[in-house]
Amino acid sequence: MSCDHPLFPHAMNPHDLRTMRDAVCRALELSDEPDGAEKEQLAKIVYRFYRRGLVDPEKLAGMAVFLSSSRTFHRETSHTDAGAEGCARNPTLS
Repeated sequence: MSCDHPLFPHAMNPHDLRTMRDAVCRALELSDEPDGAEKEQLAKIVYRFYRRGLVDPEKLAGMAVFLSSSRTFHRETSHTDAGAEGCARNPTLS
């Protein structure tokens, strides 16, 4: 992300969004016919790693495809999703 924005690191400029869009599009090209949920996973991975400083679209795409196919990643997201659903059902947990 560019550091010249006064609201850095929370606000993104058009260049940031374009870079992430390019990375997600490339990740979709590299993936084997992703469904809607996989597309969302790829986008979340790209966003997460972009916020951590990885700004090359090709590297972001490769990382997203690799992690989305990882068994460890699927195990982590299933725990996260289960926890979010539990909080939604029981408001006292959130």
